[in-house]
Amino acid sequence: MSVAAVATKVARSPSEVDIILAMLEAKRDRDHLKLASNKKIFKLLRRLREKDLSQGLVTADEEERVVFSELVTKINRHKAKQQRVLLLTNVALYNITENYKTCKRRILIKLIEKVTLSESEDDFLVHVAGEYDYHYRSYRRSEIVHTIAQLREQAGLPKLQIFVAPQDDIASHLVTKQLALVWQQDGYHLVANEGGSSSVSSATATTVSKSTSDTAVVAGQQRIQQQQQQQEEQQ
Repeated sequence: MSVAAVATKVARSPSEVDIILAMLEAKRDRDHLKLASNKKIFKLLRRLREKDLSQGLVTADEEERVVFSELVTKINRHKAKQQRVLLLTNVALYNITENYKTCKRRILIKLIEKVTLSESEDDFLVHVAGEYDYHYRSYRRSEIVHTIAQLREQAGLPKLQIFVAPQDDIASHLVTKQLALVWQQDGYHLVANEGGSSSVSSATATTVSKSTSDTAVVAGQQRIQQQQQQQEEQQ
């Protein structure tokens, strides 16, 4: 049954049909910052799209549209909080500054294979195949995750994997930029597989699923601690 048919069935009078339809449409609108009509965002997306076209990452017939937008808190590896605009299109997730001038990062939806949710807070991790992850906090967390899952489904990609972790343990599931760099130095690298899955591999080791690569994560974290200790001793 269509939305209009539902509204007609529920309404007690013809005048109520338009009211119900408007309410349903407003509820479906996830562009909370109204960025679909923002000129700065339009120019920013157009510039990034042209860059992707030149690199062959997207096709010319793939139209990009704004699906979701909201202010969120990004938490970096030092646990510092930064206000960011999280923008989702049917193609990618954008991490944008509050003034809409700079896109800090663009992540293709097909590379967002997994998210980890805090079981007690609004924190969540966006795991990116072949790259480092993001730690966000938002009261719209459920809506964001649901939207990403829908976009992957609409693109014919494997289902988004959703995991839950204790709040005090959520950081241990995060692949930071520094950790990704250490993996590369140790001969490990994150591999983006066909279909958007991810793995940790090395030239001599058998490929290990990212979701079960705890040994590589711990080893990388230990290397980071060792490097920090060495730097402190040299100071």
